[in-house]
Amino acid sequence: METAGRNPEAYVPRLHDAGIKVLHKVPSVKYARKAQSIGVDAITVVGAECGGHPGMEMVGTMVQAAVAARDLSVPLLVAGGIGTGAHIVAAIALGADGVAIGTRFLVAEEVWAHRKYKERLIQADETHTTLVLSSLRNTLRALRNETTDKVEKLELENGGDLAMLMPHISGKVGRKAYETGDTSIGALSLGQSVTFADRIEPLAAIVERLVDEAQRAMRRLDTLYVELTQRAHVFCINCFCVGFR
Repeated sequence: METAGRNPEAYVPRLHDAGIKVLHKVPSVKYARKAQSIGVDAITVVGAECGGHPGMEMVGTMVQAAVAARDLSVPLLVAGGIGTGAHIVAAIALGADGVAIGTRFLVAEEVWAHRKYKERLIQADETHTTLVLSSLRNTLRALRNETTDKVEKLELENGGDLAMLMPHISGKVGRKAYETGDTSIGALSLGQSVTFADRIEPLAAIVERLVDEAQRAMRRLDTLYVELTQRAHVFCINCFCVGFR
Protein backbone atom coordinates (compact mmCIF):
# COMPACT_ATOMS: atom_id res chain seq x y z
CA MET A 1 0.00 0.00 0.00
CA GLU A 2 1.22 3.48 -0.86
CA THR A 3 0.70 6.22 1.70
CA ALA A 4 1.32 9.93 1.15
CA GLY A 5 0.42 13.38 2.37
CA ARG A 6 0.51 12.71 6.11
CA ASN A 7 2.52 10.75 8.65
CA PRO A 8 1.45 7.08 8.27
CA GLU A 9 2.72 6.06 11.72
CA ALA A 10 -0.75 5.31 13.08
CA TYR A 11 -1.44 2.83 10.28
CA VAL A 12 1.90 1.07 9.80
CA PRO A 13 1.49 -1.51 12.63
CA ARG A 14 -2.02 -2.47 11.47
CA LEU A 15 -0.89 -2.82 7.88
CA HIS A 16 2.11 -4.91 8.87
CA ASP A 17 -0.09 -7.12 11.04
CA ALA A 18 -2.18 -7.76 7.93
CA GLY A 19 0.93 -8.73 5.96
CA ILE A 20 0.89 -5.54 3.89
CA LYS A 21 4.07 -3.74 2.85
CA VAL A 22 3.99 0.05 3.20
CA LEU A 23 5.47 2.31 0.53
CA HIS A 24 5.43 5.94 1.68
CA LYS A 25 5.79 8.83 -0.77
CA VAL A 26 7.42 12.10 0.31
CA PRO A 27 8.45 15.39 -1.34
CA SER A 28 11.57 15.86 0.80
CA VAL A 29 14.28 13.69 2.28
CA LYS A 30 13.61 15.00 5.78
CA TYR A 31 10.20 13.31 5.62
CA ALA A 32 11.82 10.18 4.20
CA ARG A 33 14.08 9.93 7.23
CA LYS A 34 11.05 10.18 9.52
CA ALA A 35 9.16 7.56 7.50
CA GLN A 36 12.10 5.19 7.75
CA SER A 37 12.26 5.70 11.51
CA ILE A 38 8.63 4.64 11.98
CA GLY A 39 9.12 1.43 10.03
CA VAL A 40 7.80 1.82 6.48
CA ASP A 41 9.11 -0.81 4.10
CA ALA A 42 10.10 1.43 1.19
CA ILE A 43 10.05 5.11 0.27
CA THR A 44 9.39 7.12 -2.87
CA VAL A 45 11.06 10.54 -2.94
CA VAL A 46 9.71 12.98 -5.52
CA GLY A 47 11.63 15.94 -6.91
CA ALA A 48 10.37 19.38 -7.89
CA GLU A 49 9.84 18.32 -11.50
CA CYS A 50 6.99 15.99 -10.60
CA GLY A 51 3.36 16.46 -11.48
CA GLY A 52 1.01 16.77 -8.54
CA HIS A 53 2.49 17.82 -5.20
CA PRO A 54 6.26 18.46 -5.05
CA GLY A 55 6.13 19.97 -1.56
CA MET A 56 7.34 23.38 -0.44
CA GLU A 57 11.14 23.06 -0.61
CA MET A 58 11.20 22.46 -4.38
CA VAL A 59 14.43 20.44 -4.46
CA GLY A 60 15.19 18.88 -7.84
CA THR A 61 15.13 15.13 -8.40
CA MET A 62 18.87 14.79 -8.99
CA VAL A 63 19.74 16.27 -5.60
CA GLN A 64 16.88 14.50 -3.81
CA ALA A 65 17.95 11.12 -5.20
CA ALA A 66 21.57 11.45 -4.13
CA VAL A 67 20.72 12.69 -0.63
CA ALA A 68 18.06 10.02 -0.13
CA ALA A 69 20.42 7.25 -1.29
CA ARG A 70 23.00 8.52 1.18
CA ASP A 71 20.64 8.73 4.14
CA LEU A 72 18.21 5.82 3.73
CA SER A 73 18.65 2.09 4.18
CA VAL A 74 15.18 0.96 3.07
CA PRO A 75 14.46 0.43 -0.65
CA LEU A 76 14.29 3.78 -2.44
CA LEU A 77 12.25 4.84 -5.46
CA VAL A 78 12.86 8.18 -7.14
CA ALA A 79 10.24 10.17 -9.06
CA GLY A 80 9.82 13.56 -10.69
CA GLY A 81 10.86 14.22 -14.27
CA ILE A 82 11.52 10.56 -15.07
CA GLY A 83 10.60 10.36 -18.75
CA THR A 84 13.27 8.37 -20.57
CA GLY A 85 15.27 5.21 -20.10
CA ALA A 86 18.36 7.32 -19.51
CA HIS A 87 16.60 8.89 -16.52
CA ILE A 88 16.06 5.42 -15.08
CA VAL A 89 19.74 4.56 -15.48
CA ALA A 90 20.72 7.89 -13.93
CA ALA A 91 18.45 7.34 -10.93
CA ILE A 92 19.94 3.91 -10.31
CA ALA A 93 23.44 5.35 -10.71
CA LEU A 94 22.59 7.92 -8.04
CA GLY A 95 21.69 5.11 -5.65
CA ALA A 96 17.97 4.51 -6.17
CA ASP A 97 16.57 0.99 -6.35
CA GLY A 98 13.96 1.98 -8.90
CA VAL A 99 11.80 4.82 -10.19
CA ALA A 100 8.16 5.86 -10.19
CA ILE A 101 6.72 7.23 -13.43
CA GLY A 102 3.45 9.13 -13.85
CA THR A 103 3.33 11.86 -16.48
CA ARG A 104 5.12 9.86 -19.17
CA PHE A 105 2.35 7.25 -19.06
CA LEU A 106 -0.58 9.69 -19.38
CA VAL A 107 -0.63 9.33 -23.17
CA ALA A 108 -0.99 5.55 -22.99
CA GLU A 109 -3.96 4.18 -24.89
CA GLU A 110 -5.15 2.41 -21.75
CA VAL A 111 -5.63 5.69 -19.86
CA TRP A 112 -9.33 6.49 -20.02
CA ALA A 113 -8.94 10.27 -20.50
CA HIS A 114 -10.22 11.89 -23.72
CA ARG A 115 -7.98 11.70 -26.77
CA LYS A 116 -7.92 15.52 -27.04
CA TYR A 117 -6.43 15.66 -23.55
CA LYS A 118 -3.63 13.33 -24.64
CA GLU A 119 -3.09 15.29 -27.85
CA ARG A 120 -2.63 18.44 -25.76
CA LEU A 121 0.04 16.69 -23.72
CA ILE A 122 1.86 15.65 -26.87
CA GLN A 123 2.01 19.32 -27.89
CA ALA A 124 3.36 20.40 -24.49
CA ASP A 125 6.99 20.74 -23.52
CA GLU A 126 8.85 21.10 -20.24
CA THR A 127 7.82 24.78 -19.93
CA HIS A 128 4.07 24.18 -20.09
CA THR A 129 3.49 23.45 -16.40
CA THR A 130 3.14 25.86 -13.51
CA LEU A 131 3.01 25.81 -9.71
CA VAL A 132 -0.11 26.82 -7.81
CA LEU A 133 -1.59 26.41 -4.31
CA SER A 134 1.59 27.33 -2.47
CA SER A 135 -0.58 29.73 -0.44
CA LEU A 136 -2.25 26.61 0.99
CA ARG A 137 1.16 25.00 1.63
CA ASN A 138 0.07 22.28 -0.77
CA THR A 139 1.94 23.22 -3.93
CA LEU A 140 0.59 21.66 -7.11
CA ARG A 141 2.41 21.34 -10.44
CA ALA A 142 -0.20 21.34 -13.19
CA LEU A 143 -0.70 22.06 -16.86
CA ARG A 144 -0.73 25.80 -17.40
CA ASN A 145 -4.24 26.77 -18.55
CA GLU A 146 -7.06 29.22 -17.84
CA THR A 147 -7.71 27.65 -14.46
CA THR A 148 -4.13 27.93 -13.22
CA ASP A 149 -3.96 31.53 -14.45
CA LYS A 150 -7.13 32.29 -12.46
CA VAL A 151 -5.85 30.48 -9.38
CA GLU A 152 -2.53 32.32 -9.49
CA LYS A 153 -4.41 35.62 -9.57
CA LEU A 154 -6.72 34.63 -6.71
CA GLU A 155 -3.79 33.49 -4.58
CA LEU A 156 -1.99 36.76 -5.19
CA GLU A 157 -5.04 38.82 -4.30
CA ASN A 158 -6.54 36.75 -1.49
CA GLY A 159 -3.87 34.43 -0.15
CA GLY A 160 -4.75 30.92 0.96
CA ASP A 161 -8.53 31.11 0.81
CA LEU A 162 -9.51 27.49 0.13
CA ALA A 163 -13.21 28.26 -0.18
CA MET A 164 -12.47 30.78 -2.93
CA LEU A 165 -10.10 28.42 -4.76
CA MET A 166 -12.14 25.22 -4.50
CA PRO A 167 -14.59 25.95 -7.36
CA HIS A 168 -11.56 26.02 -9.69
CA ILE A 169 -9.38 23.25 -8.27
CA SER A 170 -11.93 20.62 -7.22
CA GLY A 171 -11.60 17.12 -8.59
CA LYS A 172 -14.99 17.45 -10.30
CA VAL A 173 -13.64 20.22 -12.54
CA GLY A 174 -10.54 18.20 -13.40
CA ARG A 175 -12.58 15.10 -14.15
CA LYS A 176 -14.67 17.08 -16.61
CA ALA A 177 -11.49 18.06 -18.45
CA TYR A 178 -10.40 14.42 -18.67
CA GLU A 179 -13.86 13.39 -19.90
CA THR A 180 -14.34 16.12 -22.50
CA GLY A 181 -10.77 16.85 -23.58
CA ASP A 182 -11.16 20.54 -22.69
CA THR A 183 -7.74 21.16 -21.15
CA SER A 184 -8.42 24.87 -20.60
CA ILE A 185 -10.16 24.02 -17.33
CA GLY A 186 -9.15 22.21 -14.17
CA ALA A 187 -6.00 21.87 -12.09
CA LEU A 188 -4.57 19.04 -14.18
CA SER A 189 -1.55 17.49 -12.47
CA LEU A 190 1.37 17.28 -14.89
CA GLY A 191 5.12 16.95 -14.56
CA GLN A 192 7.86 18.50 -16.65
CA SER A 193 8.60 15.12 -18.22
CA VAL A 194 5.52 15.70 -20.39
CA THR A 195 8.03 16.85 -23.01
CA PHE A 196 8.91 13.18 -23.56
CA ALA A 197 5.28 12.11 -24.10
CA ASP A 198 5.44 12.34 -27.86
CA ARG A 199 2.76 9.91 -29.11
CA ILE A 200 -0.37 8.03 -28.10
CA GLU A 201 0.43 4.34 -27.97
CA PRO A 202 -0.12 1.24 -25.80
CA LEU A 203 1.51 1.24 -22.38
CA ALA A 204 3.58 -1.78 -23.38
CA ALA A 205 5.05 0.21 -26.27
CA ILE A 206 6.03 3.07 -23.95
CA VAL A 207 7.70 0.63 -21.55
CA GLU A 208 9.53 -1.04 -24.45
CA ARG A 209 10.86 2.35 -25.56
CA LEU A 210 12.02 3.09 -22.01
CA VAL A 211 13.85 -0.24 -21.91
CA ASP A 212 15.51 0.45 -25.28
CA GLU A 213 16.57 3.91 -24.12
CA ALA A 214 17.96 2.49 -20.89
CA GLN A 215 19.95 -0.11 -22.80
CA ARG A 216 21.39 2.58 -25.09
CA ALA A 217 22.35 4.63 -22.06
CA MET A 218 24.08 1.62 -20.52
CA ARG A 219 26.00 0.92 -23.72
CA ARG A 220 27.15 4.53 -23.80
CA LEU A 221 28.37 4.22 -20.23
CA ASP A 222 30.18 1.00 -21.11
CA THR A 223 31.95 2.82 -23.95
CA LEU A 224 32.89 5.72 -21.70
CA TYR A 225 34.18 3.31 -19.06
CA VAL A 226 36.43 1.55 -21.57
CA GLU A 227 37.74 4.88 -22.85
CA LEU A 228 38.33 6.10 -19.31
CA THR A 229 40.26 2.99 -18.26
CA GLN A 230 42.35 3.07 -21.42
CA ARG A 231 43.27 6.71 -20.86
CA ALA A 232 44.05 6.03 -17.22
CA HIS A 233 46.30 3.13 -18.24
CA VAL A 234 48.20 5.31 -20.74
CA PHE A 235 48.56 8.06 -18.15
CA CYS A 236 49.83 5.52 -15.65
CA ILE A 237 52.47 4.18 -18.04
CA ASN A 238 53.66 7.67 -18.95
CA CYS A 239 54.09 8.46 -15.28
CA PHE A 240 56.00 5.17 -14.66
CA CYS A 241 53.32 4.19 -12.16
CA VAL A 242 53.58 0.62 -10.89
CA GLY A 243 50.79 -1.72 -9.88
CA PHE A 244 47.94 -0.06 -11.78
CA ARG A 245 44.73 -2.05 -11.84
